[in-house]
Amino acid sequence: MRRGWIALILALLMLVVFGCADKFVTSGKISMNARNWDKAIVDFNKALQVNPGNSQAHFYLGRVYKEKGDYLQMAAHLNAADSLDPKLKIESDKLRDDAWYAVAGSADSSMNEVPVMEKAANEYFEKALEYQSAGQADSATKYFNQT
Repeated sequence: MRRGWIALILALLMLVVFGCADKFVTSGKISMNARNWDKAIVDFNKALQVNPGNSQAHFYLGRVYKEKGDYLQMAAHLNAADSLDPKLKIESDKLRDDAWYAVAGSADSSMNEVPVMEKAANEYFEKALEYQSAGQADSATKYFNQT
């Protein structure tokens, strides 16, 4: 009979502890939907303090960090979520892909600046050659250093 009570008390204690973690996850989701990223991070971290093995808290932290552009934190939490619950891997991979496309897209837009910079470098180089041909080494050096 005593073992039965101990088992019941342990079961209730686990429900209370994990129920608190779920409360923080729910609060984090609400904050996330309101785009209050910092509050969501606090809530999900509280859920992890209660239950470090909470795959949902890790997964949602990954989503929040993706929105904030902190891809290292995103990857760390998505990896933790995947290892705790392999069923989350498909959704985690979608988030990773979205982050990759966001980074690659911003890299593509900066590539438009390359021809402008290349043209400017060529102009400096041509000017440096003109000064060098005219025997003006100091001016030539100044333009060579800008290429």
